[in-house]
Amino acid sequence: MTVPELRTDRLLLRRIGEGQVTRRIADELQLSTKTVESHCANIKNKLGLRSATELAHSAILWIQSGRTR
Repeated sequence: MTVPELRTDRLLLRRIGEGQVTRRIADELQLSTKTVESHCANIKNKLGLRSATELAHSAILWIQSGRTR
């Protein structure tokens, strides 16, 4: 998996990999759910992923790899 370059992408991926849902991520980061969904869609496009499931799986693997910084 390509390591995300943007801090926001890394932050969202970490939270997704930890199992947090969009609403909780939005609340904690003081963003709207639409903004979080938009960021997730952009991350999926950057990484060539097609679904939220693929995004979550990739986020988990990314965390497990230890390359989260």
